[in-house]
Amino acid sequence: GDACQCGDLDADGDADTNDSERLRQSLADPLGAALSPVASAHCSVIGAPDSCDLLDVAVLVRANAALAPPLSQTCTAAQP
Repeated sequence: GDACQCGDLDADGDADTNDSERLRQSLADPLGAALSPVASAHCSVIGAPDSCDLLDVAVLVRANAALAPPLSQTCTAAQP
């Protein structure tokens, strides 16, 4: 993990279950549990760089269980 690790919403160095739960909460309550700009830049792990949705939650959960698909570096934080 590093500063541009996609899926690492809490910036602790890895994309773990805390991150998938944080994204799930944000999607369920976008006003009460909104992502910070930094977290928003890291939340896409599959698909478009600026699209954070339930598919990203599912991929994060699966990756943390060592299931495919792996996390991809598609988030805006990983873009040059």
